Amino acid sequence: MGTRKGPSQAHPIHLWQKVHVPRISCNYGSAYVHSGERHEGGECPDVLLPLKVWANRYAERMGEQPFDNIVLNLYDSGRDYISRHKDDEPQIRPGSCILSVSFGEPRTFRLRNNGAIVLDVPMNDGCVLVMHGPMFQSTLTHEVPKVSGAKGAALGRRINVTFRQFVKTP
Repeated sequence: MGTRKGPSQAHPIHLWQKVHVPRISCNYGSAYVHSGERHEGGECPDVLLPLKVWANRYAERMGEQPFDNIVLNLYDSGRDYISRHKDDEPQIRPGSCILSVSFGEPRTFRLRNNGAIVLDVPMNDGCVLVMHGPMFQSTLTHEVPKVSGAKGAALGRRINVTFRQFVKTP
């Protein structure tokens, strides 16, 4: 089986073109714009193909369209995080299912409503999280909070693979 090429390199993310977000990200599929930066897509690497097949079987059982975009985020330690946000980029099909799979060190996936913490979900190695329904992204925000101090530094790597459905463009 040959090796498919993805983006030429992983890239750091900057929110609002000024705040560095401490994690590394790769995008596979169509390019998209997030926080004013364009993230080029690439072909899905062979190592992710079985996971993509599994995710699309899930989507089919849920009556959803196949996933056509994968974002891979690498969190090097507990100090790396993703701040509170909604997955509401214009390229994402409104109301579509977003499926997230975590590998490596456990971290907390936090849901908020109007800033108040609603739920903390432990994301252990192999954990699958599905964000689904028309209200999820419009009413809730989600994040993976930073783990401070020695505890955060001691946490090893976490890889998160997120499958999305993009709006088809002509």
